[in-house]
Amino acid sequence: MYSKKAVEMCIIEKLKDYLKMSSNLKYNDFRKTFNCPFCNGKGSREASCTVEDNGTIYNCSMCYSKGNIFDLFRKLEKQLENNKIINILAERFQVYEELSKGHFDVTDAETLANAELKEAKFIVSALIPQGLSILAGSPKVGKSWLVLWLCNQVACGVKVWDYDVLQGATLYLSLEDNERRLQNRLLSITETPSPNLYFATIANSINEGLDSQINSFMSEHNDTNLIVIDTLQRVRNATGKNSLYSTDYEDICYLKALADKHDIAILIVHHMRKMQDNDPFNMFSGSTGIIGAVDSAMALVKESRMSNKATIQITGRDDADKILMLEFNHDTFIWDMVSSNAEEYIKQQTFEESSVITALIKFIGDVKSWDGTATELIEILGGYAVGIPTLPNKLTREINMYKDELLARNINFSSKLTKGKRLIHINLSLPPFSSLDTVI
Repeated sequence: MYSKKAVEMCIIEKLKDYLKMSSNLKYNDFRKTFNCPFCNGKGSREASCTVEDNGTIYNCSMCYSKGNIFDLFRKLEKQLENNKIINILAERFQVYEELSKGHFDVTDAETLANAELKEAKFIVSALIPQGLSILAGSPKVGKSWLVLWLCNQVACGVKVWDYDVLQGATLYLSLEDNERRLQNRLLSITETPSPNLYFATIANSINEGLDSQINSFMSEHNDTNLIVIDTLQRVRNATGKNSLYSTDYEDICYLKALADKHDIAILIVHHMRKMQDNDPFNMFSGSTGIIGAVDSAMALVKESRMSNKATIQITGRDDADKILMLEFNHDTFIWDMVSSNAEEYIKQQTFEESSVITALIKFIGDVKSWDGTATELIEILGGYAVGIPTLPNKLTREINMYKDELLARNINFSSKLTKGKRLIHINLSLPPFSSLDTVI
């Protein structure tokens, strides 16, 4: 917050300037009051004028003359302590806009700690917060199918996978499609489209009218809480003299300001570069200025071009990072969630598909317990499955990777160095009243 002294001084100067342009007011420099022009403040020395409770008019206690609160403001120093009055005057004279040019808008730690602030609002819980989010993926990966379904779910008030939604009108700016394609997609994902889902295939660009279009839409549909822009590039202006980072950051901040102004979520769809990276967020087209300015970022990455499965990695300011495993259903044209923990899902899938693990489970089911070296185990497991590693350290590393999964199947695995030789111990521990078949 700006200091009280700075606000007082700014308001005093603004009021003095205003008084000069008004013939109905008189400012008393000696008393620091605004006197009623009809009785000149003679009615009461302490209070020649009073402010009505509604904060919009004044009353003279002597002659009962009334006027606009902005035309009369008595006992400036004392009245400035009334937040209602100071806020009215500050807004009237655009005080905060002027103060921002030469003052920090600061808050002390005690005030911040005790402030009652609004909780972060999620349009889709744990996935899409109020503010600006971005979803990126390779071309034709299925981003547009996903965001169209998201818009319809939010408009209908139906969960997105396991996550609750905040129902409201949605606007989908599908700027790379025509109405025919949109109609085909819409009827593919639902038989009962929501009347609260709106479409547009043409939009102005950033700094050239997009804000006016969104402002107008919000005034006509004030229950809107999600706007999707597909794609970001379609609303960007030609690169100017600024650096790529600066341009990216400015464009994203422009869209974030719109989202914050209307207290909604804006989700922008973006492309990824072809260059591969272990971190999918490094594959977003453009500079790091794009990721740096958004409230939430999502990366949709397929296992392969022909695969139906993809991970969606989500990172944001207001919730824990997560990676979901999705699968595109070609019957419903909807991305279904296979697992809310893609890492565990992939690990489990790899465990079940591992030749080493398959052979080990069969082997220990036969012998119940075994001790020996990794080299000996390689030769034994080769009789149960193909594709067994030929290097002892590689075999041991793969088994160690799945120790917890093996233990869940009552298979204990350990190794230790004895007399310069690393020995492996594996045994099957059956729980009471269980058969071998139910364990493995």
